Amino acid sequence: MLTLKSLAKYYHDNGQVVKALDDISLTFNEGEFVVITGESGSGKSTLLNVISGLDSYEAGDLLFMKEETAYYAQSDWEQYRKNNIGFIFQNYNLIDSYTVYQNVAVAAMIKGEDEKTYKEKVLTLIERVGLKGKEHQKASTLSGGEKQRVAIARALAKDAPIIIADEPTGNLDSKTSDQIMTLLEEVSKDKLVLMVSHSFESVKAQATRHIKLADGGVVLDKNLKKPNTSQITPTLHETKTLSFMSLIKLGLKNLWATPKKTIFTFLIALFVVSVFALIYGAYVQQTNTVGGQSSRNPNRVMITKTDGEPFTNQEMNHYRSLDNVIEVIAYDALFDLEAQTVFDFTNDPYRNIMFYANVNHMSVLSARDLEEGRLPEQDHEIVIGARYHNISLNDTLDLTVNEYHRFDEEGANIPTKTYEVVGIIEERSYRQTIYFHPSFFNDASNIATALFHANISPKGVMHIGEASLVINSVYIDDALPLGTINIQERLSTQLGNGISPGDNVVFDMFDHLHDEPLTNTLEINQLVSNQDHYHDVAISSDTLIMYYASVPAYQLTLLVEDNFAANQVLSQLDDQTINSMYPAGVGGYFDPIGQAIGNLMLGVLSILVLFIMYVVSFITLRNIMEAKGKDYVILRSLGLFKKDLNIMSIFELMVIMFVATFTIMMLLLVNRVYIFLPNYLRFYQFSNYLFMGIALLLLAFFLALRFNRQMFNRSVISAFKEQG
Repeated sequence: MLTLKSLAKYYHDNGQVVKALDDISLTFNEGEFVVITGESGSGKSTLLNVISGLDSYEAGDLLFMKEETAYYAQSDWEQYRKNNIGFIFQNYNLIDSYTVYQNVAVAAMIKGEDEKTYKEKVLTLIERVGLKGKEHQKASTLSGGEKQRVAIARALAKDAPIIIADEPTGNLDSKTSDQIMTLLEEVSKDKLVLMVSHSFESVKAQATRHIKLADGGVVLDKNLKKPNTSQITPTLHETKTLSFMSLIKLGLKNLWATPKKTIFTFLIALFVVSVFALIYGAYVQQTNTVGGQSSRNPNRVMITKTDGEPFTNQEMNHYRSLDNVIEVIAYDALFDLEAQTVFDFTNDPYRNIMFYANVNHMSVLSARDLEEGRLPEQDHEIVIGARYHNISLNDTLDLTVNEYHRFDEEGANIPTKTYEVVGIIEERSYRQTIYFHPSFFNDASNIATALFHANISPKGVMHIGEASLVINSVYIDDALPLGTINIQERLSTQLGNGISPGDNVVFDMFDHLHDEPLTNTLEINQLVSNQDHYHDVAISSDTLIMYYASVPAYQLTLLVEDNFAANQVLSQLDDQTINSMYPAGVGGYFDPIGQAIGNLMLGVLSILVLFIMYVVSFITLRNIMEAKGKDYVILRSLGLFKKDLNIMSIFELMVIMFVATFTIMMLLLVNRVYIFLPNYLRFYQFSNYLFMGIALLLLAFFLALRFNRQMFNRSVISAFKEQG
């Protein structure tokens, strides 16, 4: 069966060549139980390693079934080992994380057998070696004798014609040793058993042949008794290969069998995915959003018609139906208002703290945005950020909208309206924002105030007869009756003599969206001194409504979630008929070249981060992969091909990376993680998901490939020595 012709093996030790085997010529036949003895360093284990294909030889030849092996490639040795060698190691070399059943079954699986075929055989072998009832016990919990029995059962499960045992009783007590030897003698009836032993006397009862080595050479080769007649048929060439699905099952089994290592690897993968998702998400956001400053309202897209005509209700409904449009606000100027109040800290109104806040619509919020409370349900309810002045849930705020605060004779603030804080959010902008109920944006007084403040100076022109006067400053005083006006005394002289309260004036107010002024005839209520007010004239909010009630919607706000949604909405608008602007996307100037460079730098940063994650992951995972390396070497010694181990180990790491990627995406989708991390996931299109998935899986692939090169670029026996 086996013929060794002038076989030689050399080692290099500190620059010197050491001859481990020297001109070995032997022949081994079926049915023999060969015991090989010799002093330590005589070459016993080296001879077994060479015969089993675990180690190479430098000179001579080894013939198996009369076929030369001198020109065997690595894959040929793997095939040889898979089909013909069952190895019983002195230190057992079991996979500790596997059960007894799994350790035995894996040998049959590697041989290419189907589980339905080998399951009964494996259970029979376990019973045969005296371990019935311990099939599901982890190998790490077994005694030395029990581990050796598992190793024998594993060797038998391959049904290999050659059993190689390297001092299988060296670590066992005498009773267990006798049991192991009896079992091996039984095995030798239909196998070739080659066994190394440090004591021939303890095993000579079972041996059919004794070979003794000294200094790498044979000094004794003696037949002790006639070998058994064997009917085995060794396999020269390739048999059934392990299927891809079997490799996948084996990989999943490895992940499940080592939960601590798998969980730690998963946590590292989570970190890698999180960091890359943030950097890549920033790149996707940057390249898919409107550039510029982000300090203004990110929920507002402004549109007008290129022909200057107002929008119809039908057109506004059309814009509501666009993807990413939350709501359409007919009077865009409402978002330019400021909500104001005063926090009273002294009796002196001029030393109190003035509070200013931007105006926004509650529809841009969801319940998940709230730190506490709820969304407004009535017109007097608001949601506010709690950054300033320790505002709390259920507090009330006395707000005016875009007006300077007025004070009564005692110096107390006169509010416009009282609002209740029903929801608190974490304020993200540099300035406070108040989110109002939709009724705020339909209120005639608020609309009139917004349109009035949207006009640039001059505010209007006042006429009495042939005389006219440009008015630059208008003061709102709700104490005035509807249709009346207060005028500065200094201005009355410029409109003619004898003007007094009760006279009528024609007051034309300008609207920057109209070619024609808004005209009404107002009654002079009172002439005021320069010391009372510095404004030219004063009118009431009700009078403002009279002016602006008939003004149609010339400029709309399309409410969106953020600047990404704004970009999507802008891309749907017809540039031929619509003028559009995204206020949060414009600042003092917009530099497209600068943005392009920024996009490029973010792209490079994404790639750099992926490379850094590769290096960090490799360093972090190295100990884990080295620990798993012993299991891989054991599988390799059992005959699993290097290419199959590559596939299996790559699959294991890619599965963990896939689960980590999926976990991060699900957390961003269903949890409130975006409160603590930017919610970049919503910016991803299918292509972004695909790129991110491929990039991270490639990262796992190259990590596994690098580990594999380190683990599998040396002989099996060298790998075993490195594993200790």
